[in-house]
Amino acid sequence: MVTRQDTAIETKDFTAINRDITMEADEMEFKIQIDVNYDEVCTPDKDFFVTLMDIYGKRIKGDDTECKVTIIDTDNPGVIGFAERMMVVRPRDKIMELKLIREKGADGEVTCEVKITTEGPLMPGKAALEGKDFVLPSPCLVTFKAGESEHILRISMPGTSVEEEDVKVEQSEVVKAEAADSLTNMGDETKGEIEEVESVHFIVNIIEATNGAKLSKKRSCFVEVRSQTQATDEAVLAD
Repeated sequence: MVTRQDTAIETKDFTAINRDITMEADEMEFKIQIDVNYDEVCTPDKDFFVTLMDIYGKRIKGDDTECKVTIIDTDNPGVIGFAERMMVVRPRDKIMELKLIREKGADGEVTCEVKITTEGPLMPGKAALEGKDFVLPSPCLVTFKAGESEHILRISMPGTSVEEEDVKVEQSEVVKAEAADSLTNMGDETKGEIEEVESVHFIVNIIEATNGAKLSKKRSCFVEVRSQTQATDEAVLAD
């Protein structure tokens, strides 16, 4: 039995072996141990091979006589994004909560900056007003501790511009989702024009992250503030 390096390098990433194996009569299994060297450097996953050889130094025939071993790097700081890319809240909600998630690794402490924008070419309703429809500290920094994979961002909504009653429904959820896709570059294209409704909107964006963490495709979340009456009417129309 021998090991063969690939992207994983002998001595640096693992301890190479070259040894004979003897299996007794009726022995069905034989276990071997290969030492993998640990470091604290974030690197891609690496591979090496373990091969069964005959007494002449040639690989034994068969598809199951060579095994590919992958050394998975657990030092990755992760990929950060929102759990949802679209949220609908009511005027009576004074605090809205957005969940940020950290996937594909959680090594070390990572801080990301969050900003809100109300600008965009295709948006339902009207642009939200900072200080009235939402309040966000500047800068707004979210910190994931080592091993932490979720964080709740709370945004204050002190006094919304949307009235709670007498709101008419003029568009579907599908159209609004298309608008969000167009704005945050997360969809192919937006079909048709967006009609204005009695609601206000803003977009929460994750701008950047520290310590090598990356941002996912869900780095933006479209938020619409609309009345409970409007939400109820749309549910009735959907039925």
